[in-house]
Amino acid sequence: MYLFGVSYFEKTIFKEIFQVVFILYIMTEVFIFSYTSLKNRKNLNKKKGDKGSCLVLVLGTITIIFLNLFCRKNYLMILPEIMFWIGCAVIIVGIILRLYSVLTLGRSFTVSVQVDLEQKIIQTGPYRYIRHPAYSGSILSLIGITLALRSIIGTIVTITIIAVIYGYRIRIEEKILENSLKTDYQEYKKNTKRIIPFIW
Repeated sequence: MYLFGVSYFEKTIFKEIFQVVFILYIMTEVFIFSYTSLKNRKNLNKKKGDKGSCLVLVLGTITIIFLNLFCRKNYLMILPEIMFWIGCAVIIVGIILRLYSVLTLGRSFTVSVQVDLEQKIIQTGPYRYIRHPAYSGSILSLIGITLALRSIIGTIVTITIIAVIYGYRIRIEEKILENSLKTDYQEYKKNTKRIIPFIW
């Protein structure tokens, strides 16, 4: 059974590969949610300040996926087939980066914005270069899904939605981290970028 049929992919191999990659993406998110929930039960000493950003990310992600399915189904300015392969590769890179980032942060990683009152700044792995590599991974996966579905309109709208939802999330998160970790976080910010190494 295919999750995505001929309305979205004209070739069987495209349907098969995208289904495997997409299921891997979903399974990774389920694992991260379960992993985070288990860790948080063991550590209740947290300062919370999500301000709805978790819900914004979830709704934004769902919107991006269904919007691109709609655009692809209605053949709204379709990109060349090579973009499918690039998109699938980008999804996989995003999955690996997000998973690596979550495991590197360990019990300090949370789905909603909250800070452990005894938290230390992690500066190993991807956190050595960027402050929010788990978000970088998510963004890569969403862009990969968009490219694999190959709609120009879907791609443009996706980038706009990503800028809005992750821009909001990062502002909320960095504010609570600055308030909690004070000068340590300020120093960390000077030596790192938000989501793109050496750029931004």
